[in-house]
Amino acid sequence: MWRAIGWCVALLPFLLAPAVADENEAGAWLADTVGRESGINYEGTFVYSEGGRIEAMHIVHGQGERGGWQRLVSLSGPHREVLVANDDLTCSMPGGDVALRGRKLFSALPSGLGKDLSHLDAHYRFTFAGEDRVAGYSTRVVSIEPRDELRFGYRLWIEPRSGIVMRSVLFDSAGVPVEQLMFTELRLLDQAPAEPAAVATTSDSQTAGQLRELPEAQRHWVAGRLPPGFEEVRNSTFTRRGESHGTEHMVYTDGLATLSVFIEPLEGEQPLFEGHSRFGAMNAFGRALDGHQVVAVGEVPRSTVEMVAQSIAPLPGKP
Repeated sequence: MWRAIGWCVALLPFLLAPAVADENEAGAWLADTVGRESGINYEGTFVYSEGGRIEAMHIVHGQGERGGWQRLVSLSGPHREVLVANDDLTCSMPGGDVALRGRKLFSALPSGLGKDLSHLDAHYRFTFAGEDRVAGYSTRVVSIEPRDELRFGYRLWIEPRSGIVMRSVLFDSAGVPVEQLMFTELRLLDQAPAEPAAVATTSDSQTAGQLRELPEAQRHWVAGRLPPGFEEVRNSTFTRRGESHGTEHMVYTDGLATLSVFIEPLEGEQPLFEGHSRFGAMNAFGRALDGHQVVAVGEVPRSTVEMVAQSIAPLPGKP
């Protein structure tokens, strides 16, 4: 399932104050801007690049009587269509449809970023990096640099009035871009577009599986070591169509970066993989543990996923 299913010491005291002021200003501006996008009606096209793969997507974002909704349709590769509405996500794609609850609307903002950024100050530095134009819109550029080597850095091009992130770049520990997203066309709409009915599905499509939250009493695994600032925000199980066992899925975030741990029974089979692997911006580390495949994966450095994967252990008292 895990396959289907992110760098400065002050040299002189008198140089420190302007740097801190700039950090405070950039962080405060970003916090004030986050969330504006959700109330905007717009339509556009963006290009996504990761690991040598480039995809184009069309997006419609609207505000309806029951809140915000989005429809995304792939413009390249196999046809895929995603509808997010009323906290539900429905995805139509080759091989079957997937329906999930509790999903957020798409945004080029890092998934964990919220209006309160104070808890991130210990782990990231926020600074302004100038101004630029993207898809004909003027943007303000914000740089988000990690204070340690356990997380990646970001650069965001934000249209100030709407709060829409027109472009985003994820940098690895060496400062190399590993993931990019950029709008090539955007139209801000005066009126909300017509609310969509449902994602079009093929007649022979079937639900790929079922996802449900795991109550604490039903959880079997725990991460014994997490990077500073990371905490668990989701614990669920996903059962694929035709299978009796579920894959336990744990999600951890520091409020900006996010990583997942997947654990599923091997049932006598050999582990799918052990050790490190990388696909574009995603690093993964796998190991076998007590007859289970454990995989930690996320847009974080290799050392981070390895540390978390190696710390996974059964909860005391669980079979």
